[in-house]
Amino acid sequence: MRSAKPVAAAALGLLLNVRGAETIAPGAFVVTVLDVGQGLSTVVRTTGHTLVFDTGIRHGDRYDMGRIVVNPYLQAAGTDRLDALVISHADRDHSGGAAAVMAAHPEARLVSTDLSLDARAEACVAGQGWSWDGVRFDILWPDRIRNSERNNQSCVIQIRSEYGRALMTGDIEAAAEFALVQRHGASLRSELLIVPHHGSKTSTTDAFLRSVAPALSVLPRGLYNPYSHPHESVRERLDRFVPTQLDTAFDGAVTVGFGPRSVEIRAFRRDSRPLWRSQPARE
Repeated sequence: MRSAKPVAAAALGLLLNVRGAETIAPGAFVVTVLDVGQGLSTVVRTTGHTLVFDTGIRHGDRYDMGRIVVNPYLQAAGTDRLDALVISHADRDHSGGAAAVMAAHPEARLVSTDLSLDARAEACVAGQGWSWDGVRFDILWPDRIRNSERNNQSCVIQIRSEYGRALMTGDIEAAAEFALVQRHGASLRSELLIVPHHGSKTSTTDAFLRSVAPALSVLPRGLYNPYSHPHESVRERLDRFVPTQLDTAFDGAVTVGFGPRSVEIRAFRRDSRPLWRSQPARE
């Protein structure tokens, strides 16, 4: 499960390369799952808008993924204005870098299931949505914010356009997956799945994978994580349901572009390891 399988990728019409950023056409969108070690941060760009979904962990300034990964990436991508910052839930490996990103981009709309993040935070609740440049963003979960079960309160967003769909899941577990399948069924279908909860055994159920039917999955996790993510049962399920798999622990940041020509994948393997790859994560 280390990286994309070339034969499967060719069969799907996926182009693997390491070229730089391209102009994004109307209706197209680009999803980048950043390498933030044991955590999650995803950047979604359309023709004229940018969204950040989660910001990775923070252990003091040295391990602030918002400051040392997310903000530099946005700057390198030419993002002068951040339109929205979505924090899926309160866990530190998803929200730790939020303060640094908000400080760099105070203009961003803040959406979260954790309303204690900032006085400006808007609740992430199913039924909300918006469109940017011919790309639709729909919040599918949670149906309401509760004070318990933070993982199953994760904000879930489906992105879709005429060129494809992507599903961002935070740390949802089996209960939330079951509710999503019951509510949305085949409309969950998405070419790209960001694997829930870093590959924990409590997530990525058969029924969920069957409904999403992804052509490609990206597993966001740290190489030396203390949780043994992904669990072997999740590896087995992904192997059965997902033809092409990438893993930030081995592939680094992964970019998937949905556009007029094809779905394009870029996996950035770094020549030098980030500091958080040389040590176990602490949480």
